[in-house]
Amino acid sequence: MGSVLAVLLMGSAFVAIGVFISATTENQFVAALGTMAVILILQMVDLLNSFINVAFIRAILSAISFASRYSNFAAGVFDYAALLYYISFTGVFLFLAVRVFEKRRWS
Repeated sequence: MGSVLAVLLMGSAFVAIGVFISATTENQFVAALGTMAVILILQMVDLLNSFINVAFIRAILSAISFASRYSNFAAGVFDYAALLYYISFTGVFLFLAVRVFEKRRWS
């Protein structure tokens, strides 16, 4: 059950990122490539984190890692911090997309 919830939360965050990137560009192909690039980078943060020796940068990369938060859910641990992370990530990117659409409407 935890994996299903994690996939839904991560999927909603990825869709929100895609909506925001799509709102900022006029070309669908650029929006699709940009969304895939951002999602790939967010998924590969843990791999990148293993190559960095600076503790401050490692802490920042661990904080934005999607994979580490997913692994808690996949292991069956209901993590409220991860739940809040995914929901807030989704909310922030949807808010930014709405702001981009409103800016276009009034300009």
